[in-house]
Amino acid sequence: MAQDKGLFKGALIRVPARGKPRVFVFAFNPERLHRRIDTPAGDPALRAPRHWIGFDLVVDASDALAEGRAHAAFDVLSQLAALESIALPPARGEALLFAWGASRLLPVAIASLDIAETLFDAELRPLHARVAVELDVRESARGLAAPWAGMVRQRDAVRVALAERGFALSAAALDRVFG
Repeated sequence: MAQDKGLFKGALIRVPARGKPRVFVFAFNPERLHRRIDTPAGDPALRAPRHWIGFDLVVDASDALAEGRAHAAFDVLSQLAALESIALPPARGEALLFAWGASRLLPVAIASLDIAETLFDAELRPLHARVAVELDVRESARGLAAPWAGMVRQRDAVRVALAERGFALSAAALDRVFG
């Protein structure tokens, strides 16, 4: 994804119970971010509302092609593959986090990815893709919902993994999720 200096960064972070988190960082300044809250029927004390977030990501090789990088199409394919691997259902004890900007971090599950590949090179590798992402927020009133609440030791691992990719996340955002 083109990392224009005018764009903010977003990230999806797969956090294992132990070990190093996997991070997918992307340029993020969506034209539209939609949120939906589904309220349950019946006694509201029995079930919490479901919160959904949706947005489009654009993966584009235009900048790389303009810079003369011959393998720009592989950038699009590798970014899509990385996103798809992060989207796989988590293993037991893993969490998936969505960060956008420096102060927002939420535990999520990827409800859907709708990938539209366009503008192909001579080998039919995509040079542009638009990915519609829908996230199911997995948040309790006090931060991470079980089983992720015991992952406090992973707080610093997430901070370091993001920093290695040039993504600065505020301590307050980490504290809100990890306690």
